[in-house]
Amino acid sequence: MIRAHWELRSVVFLVSTLAASAAIAQTLAVPIPAVNDPRFSNLTIPPTAPTQGMWSAQFSWPLVGLHLSVLPDGQVLTYGTPLGQGVQDGRTFDRWDPLTATVTTGHTTIANSSPVDSFCSAGILQTGGAMLVSGGDSNATAPNGADAARNSTVFDLFNNTSTAQASVLASDRWYPTMIALPDGRGLMMGGADPYVTESFRNPDANLGVMSMTPEVWTPGVGWSSLAGANSRDGFGPDLNRWWYPRAWVAPSGQVFGISADRWWFLDPAGTGSIPMTGFFKAGYVGENATPCPSGPLPNIGPTSTAAMYGVGRILQVGGNGATNGHNTCSSAAATTFDFNGAGAPIMVENAPMAFPRQWVNSTVLPTGQVLITGGTRRADNGGGDAVFAAEMWTPASATSGTGGWATLSSAAVIRNYHSATALLANGVVLSTGGGVPGPVTNLNAEIYYPPYLFTTAGGQAQLASRPRMISASSAQFSYGGTFQIEMADSATIGRVVMIGLSSTTHSFNVGQRFIPLTFSQAGQILTLTAPANANIAPRGYYQVIALNGSAIPSRGFIMQSPMAPRMDPVALYPSDQPSGTTLNDTSGNGRNGTLSGATFTAGHIGNAVRIAGGTQFVDLPDGLVQACTDFTFAAWVNLASNPTWNRIFDFGSSTTTNMFLTPRAGGATVRFAITTGGGGAEQRISFANDFPLNQWRHVAVVLSGNTGRLYLAGAEVASNTNLTLDPLNLGNTVNSWLGRSQYGADPRMNGMLDDVRISCRALSAQQIAALAAM
Repeated sequence: MIRAHWELRSVVFLVSTLAASAAIAQTLAVPIPAVNDPRFSNLTIPPTAPTQGMWSAQFSWPLVGLHLSVLPDGQVLTYGTPLGQGVQDGRTFDRWDPLTATVTTGHTTIANSSPVDSFCSAGILQTGGAMLVSGGDSNATAPNGADAARNSTVFDLFNNTSTAQASVLASDRWYPTMIALPDGRGLMMGGADPYVTESFRNPDANLGVMSMTPEVWTPGVGWSSLAGANSRDGFGPDLNRWWYPRAWVAPSGQVFGISADRWWFLDPAGTGSIPMTGFFKAGYVGENATPCPSGPLPNIGPTSTAAMYGVGRILQVGGNGATNGHNTCSSAAATTFDFNGAGAPIMVENAPMAFPRQWVNSTVLPTGQVLITGGTRRADNGGGDAVFAAEMWTPASATSGTGGWATLSSAAVIRNYHSATALLANGVVLSTGGGVPGPVTNLNAEIYYPPYLFTTAGGQAQLASRPRMISASSAQFSYGGTFQIEMADSATIGRVVMIGLSSTTHSFNVGQRFIPLTFSQAGQILTLTAPANANIAPRGYYQVIALNGSAIPSRGFIMQSPMAPRMDPVALYPSDQPSGTTLNDTSGNGRNGTLSGATFTAGHIGNAVRIAGGTQFVDLPDGLVQACTDFTFAAWVNLASNPTWNRIFDFGSSTTTNMFLTPRAGGATVRFAITTGGGGAEQRISFANDFPLNQWRHVAVVLSGNTGRLYLAGAEVASNTNLTLDPLNLGNTVNSWLGRSQYGADPRMNGMLDDVRISCRALSAQQIAALAAM
């Protein structure tokens, strides 16, 4: 069975450290449980790890992970080829949980929408957490049709499904870049007809196959063109500027980009415009040259990489090739761009890398340093041209001048064209892919452990003791507002940063943005100021990381920006309409309920549903949760009285087949039960508690695998790890009721319900606590 999870996954691998939890009182609303992370178990740590870091052994990966994204639950999504094949066909998604016992377990495979081939596409997380994947394609004819490179699919991480979108792009977008704009829209730039990689050799003849007009994705609306931003400088065939142009939202709200030899600004307002362009460096040097030309080679083109290491600041390194088949020597050059001002960017040449590289990946680390991995010394070659050593770039400071490079430990596997890297929440870097086409077909991955994870004690290298967050005031920040993080102790924190979740393909990570946060510390409590606006932190998801005085980072806590929906449930009933008999489902799924005698009244948040006993109840759609393996029910409850066996909810078809939540099971006991064999076969979660009257209390039930949890007031109060039934076993329930029992003699609820949330996924303890703090 497919089991999608959110911030906390399987109870086996993501649990609170009980002894630590018992000793540390969490004072803020959202708990951040301790994690037993198997990625740090049984490591053989070399003596050089505190200065050079270390690599894991390579391990198998189900597909060639040329597209690699971190999801809001900390899991990893890869796609690009079929399982076990080096074939250019992106119709398969693989989802991996890094907290599974071994690196080769924890994979869930999901078929992509059959009409959508996402090979060499672009993907971004939308503000609701779903992954929008657009463009790409490896076959512009049958069976996909002529518009195959214009299709989009949305991967729903909550239900592990992929759905083709009705709205199609106006132009083919093979090798495009897509980024999130400050207002939550997606901006698509560049791309072309599939497989026109040699268009740079005769650019004037290839203008017709380029996608030089950007497009925007508006959630709920679809694609529209920015006709005013059509640009040959930005997205034309010259030097293959169209091939995954590098782009970021600038502090001004415009978009700054680099396309081969050019830099540019794009204004996405209205129909768009390109208000400013400029020259970066001259074209590619030394095709087919042997030996390589002397002197620095230009760090340009799609074979380079770039990373946003600070607000309005990027590092551009490597390259000097127009395609993976372009036989050129690689560049070691490194240039920083600062586009915080109103005019042209400030460009500074830094010291070069130790190794020239094409098809290299860059990853911003919690320290603000940039990790450089993989690549080749020439073209897309393997053999002696492969570069295995990692390098670390440290940005310039007020006293040290230009940034400096350090050579780190070496990987075992060549990571070349079609490789990707991502920073995970635990501070390691996942490295996947390479090949398709060769010289390799990398159905494997490696993990790099940066030096900040290690220390030397007694002459021995070992894992460093890391600061730990234990609670937060919220899982969502407000622009310019403050929020709090509680640490496990009062040790001094030297720095707190926010980093966008990684989404990498073709040597470019569109998700990462490094944002230092201002903060104050009072004992264990950090009070932080969020980014001032969405230009600094476009709407989406970010890791918040605290570093101690030795620059050792905590595990990342994933937060969401404003405008990101709190949840994405199967159904959401805020009950905020003033009157009527329809209970509106605001999830967008159209699963409205019907009030039978019940009414609307003032509630905990806006209005609520009042069920006053007698014959009153709320009837929800049949089969509401029939597809659920995991499950969450969460609601605010206010009881006027609490008769025995009254129901908060009861979903079933009879007294034999049902699941329910009652605030009084025989006596002062809150109970959830599920059965397919009547009352005698119930599987239960029970908690001895006299439910309070005339006050609002948050209640939740979460089923994940064989484990069920009961929450009151945001805290887990009871669990059962031996549940073998889930809602799927109940079939198409014809009685999906709020306030009414399958047993006709049981009394109806006498009270109010507000903010009822029903989901086919297991919400985390953190998320339940956040709901209870509303």
